[in-house]
Amino acid sequence: MRIFFTGIALMLTFALNAQFYIKGSVTESSTQSALDYATVIVLDVDSNSNLTGTTTADGGSFNIEVPHKNVYLEISFVGFNTTVINDIKFEQDLADLGNIVLNENSQELDEIVLTAERSTTEFK
Repeated sequence: MRIFFTGIALMLTFALNAQFYIKGSVTESSTQSALDYATVIVLDVDSNSNLTGTTTADGGSFNIEVPHKNVYLEISFVGFNTTVINDIKFEQDLADLGNIVLNENSQELDEIVLTAERSTTEFK
């Protein structure tokens, strides 16, 4: 009987500490080049709070551990539109998102005018 309860306690411990993983890669839309060091944030669906995050490695790939399956991702990089992935399908403990493409966020700016002034004060 003691072994039975010990076995139950061990199974509950493993079940409570279950971890899930999300992997994928990030590329840019125009050249299909990998985006190294893009930001990947994991957020809780219910509270919208930040659970964890990472950056993509050389080659644009990422692999991140999440505490539960009820999450969504925000992927961002300077000069690109932020991409939100809501529908994450897990197969057992892994969600493979494949290739995620970020689109450029290009804006035409107005002209920039630089002016220079010479100091009227002389130091001797």
